[in-house]
Amino acid sequence: MTELNESTRVQALIDRYPFLVDEAIRIDERFAMIRNPLVRALVKKATLGDLSRRAGIPMEQITGTIRELLEKHGVD
Repeated sequence: MTELNESTRVQALIDRYPFLVDEAIRIDERFAMIRNPLVRALVKKATLGDLSRRAGIPMEQITGTIRELLEKHGVD
């Protein structure tokens, strides 16, 4: 499984696990901002820490959600 911490790049996760976008939105609507084209352009450099601060979602919630989704899809 990919290491998940504040410095993990959002774009790297999306590139590796594209299902994360749709799945995360189902869990928390605040993740929907990732679908915005302007946000997607900014995501190339964004980290999970940036996402946490900008969306107002605790880092633990973000990493926990991603881990659950990866496990759901059989990613080790």
